[in-house]
Amino acid sequence: PLRSRRFGAVLLLDIGSGAGRRGILILGRHQDSPFGKEQALLAEILAAQMSIQIDRARRASDARRSSDRLAQEVEETTRALRERNQELVALNAVAAAAGPSLDPSRQIEVALAKAVEATRHTVGVIHLVREEGGEEVLGFSGIAGAADRWAPFRSRNYRMGEGPPGQVWRVGEPFVVPDLKLDPEVEGGEDLSRAGCRALICVPLCARNRTIGTLTLAADAERHYGEAEVHLAREI
Repeated sequence: PLRSRRFGAVLLLDIGSGAGRRGILILGRHQDSPFGKEQALLAEILAAQMSIQIDRARRASDARRSSDRLAQEVEETTRALRERNQELVALNAVAAAAGPSLDPSRQIEVALAKAVEATRHTVGVIHLVREEGGEEVLGFSGIAGAADRWAPFRSRNYRMGEGPPGQVWRVGEPFVVPDLKLDPEVEGGEDLSRAGCRALICVPLCARNRTIGTLTLAADAERHYGEAEVHLAREI
């Protein structure tokens, strides 16, 4: 192949040696006379310099990657600590708001207001399981924030499986809607949208191994709930 390309002489040298070998340097010329000792020595010096430069470049590249990884780890850790701190602040605010000396309805009102504030939502609503007409339903029990946003649902009871609260009651897991306008299947979503609500998260209120009600937090803008926000709502 070299002869077909009109090379008359070729010199091949290792770049590096042993386990540190980085590649091969190929020098070719069209004359068919062999390389002399001086040329071979210069080529060896060139190959050695190339090996050094390649090692430097690789070390610099490894250092940059290591620095990027470290910066990413620091950022992730800082974000996790910030989220955890916000969670602790919110939980402390809710716990401090609802003291043992307050009556239940007052506890719901104050704690709910703090939950809305801590999670940066517009409206917060609590429904509790109660018996009505011989069956258990979720009845409206408290509201905080822009109360008019939940006007269509203040007098409504939810049966198991009805609407976001009823679904949460049935399965015992959070129900999240990032954007009501993009999720027309949500029962009652149109009424909420007309009232100005855009996104919501509904979580179960659990005690003694059973769901005793639901907490719904609604926002007036679309909201992509991450695991941290869902966890915070459940903790509250």
